[in-house]
Amino acid sequence: KTPAAGGEEGGLRESRKLNLTISEAVLVEVPGKVLETYDKVIQTEVTEEDGKDEDETAARIIPTAVSEEGDKDEDAEEDNNAADEQKEEEVQVMSEAEWGKVTENDDFRDFFFRSSKVMERALGQQKYDILKDYSTDDASNQAGEDALSLLATFGNEKLTADRAVTNVEWSMHHPELLLASYHNPLSPEGELLGAEGLVCVWNLRAGQQSEPEYHLRCQSAPTCAIVNRYSPHCFLGGTLSGQVVLWDVRAQRTPVARTPLSAGGHTQPVVKVQIVGTHHAHSLLSLSNDAKLSTWTLTKLSEPIDSVTLHDGGASGGAGMSVTAMAFSDSDVNEFLVGCEDGAVWS
Repeated sequence: KTPAAGGEEGGLRESRKLNLTISEAVLVEVPGKVLETYDKVIQTEVTEEDGKDEDETAARIIPTAVSEEGDKDEDAEEDNNAADEQKEEEVQVMSEAEWGKVTENDDFRDFFFRSSKVMERALGQQKYDILKDYSTDDASNQAGEDALSLLATFGNEKLTADRAVTNVEWSMHHPELLLASYHNPLSPEGELLGAEGLVCVWNLRAGQQSEPEYHLRCQSAPTCAIVNRYSPHCFLGGTLSGQVVLWDVRAQRTPVARTPLSAGGHTQPVVKVQIVGTHHAHSLLSLSNDAKLSTWTLTKLSEPIDSVTLHDGGASGGAGMSVTAMAFSDSDVNEFLVGCEDGAVWS
């Protein structure tokens, strides 16, 4: 009993009795919402002909797929067999006869010559384009050093031994290239041998003991040689026999054109050849030892355009001029100098 509100003791009232009991739990499963879907199709009757077509199509597809897989398997087996055979093969050493056949092949010689030139340039000079092709018209180059010093000595035992240098010219297209012409070699007794004439194009950047970029041949010994200023891959030379020859390094090592050995050309050694004129209108002048000056066109060396014989006005007593050198003025192509054996220089 508890005190009741409002009374002295609040009165007493009887409290409710709570009866607690134990009961079992009940599990109730509530099903989720079911979404119903439908497929819309058209139902038709299959005829006998349609069934046959489907069977034929399947018959065509299945064998093709099987054959493709079979081909792939065969190719894989062949590749594996080839790889196994390569592994089993041993490296065979070429015989002397086989190596001789390879070295006699022109394609192999050209390849070996070009590759060796690249390696010589790489070994001879670090700061240099070793892949430069001097037979093209590209005139890009690097300026040389200003200091005066010995940079290189050019020579080749097989090519230039016992030969005297008759002329040296720089290339105006590639300053690192040097053109040198050589006389016939001398015998131990000091006599000239009847070897072919030789002109070598040396590369200043290739270093010592290098091969020439090009070595050009002709029948007679060259007395002078120049680079065609309007065509960097063409070289011109005058010979001891009186011929003027033209080389093109894109074609071959022997002359591609030459003047005739007749009265129409020179019959005495040529002492000087010179290109005069402009890029679109130029000619070739040649002067021989007997003071005969001939004018040629490079596209036709079979006969000269004009020929004149220089005279000294009787100073030689009628013996004629014996010319050894010639030089043209840069400002006027009609003015040139001629040097003679007696020491006189004529203009």
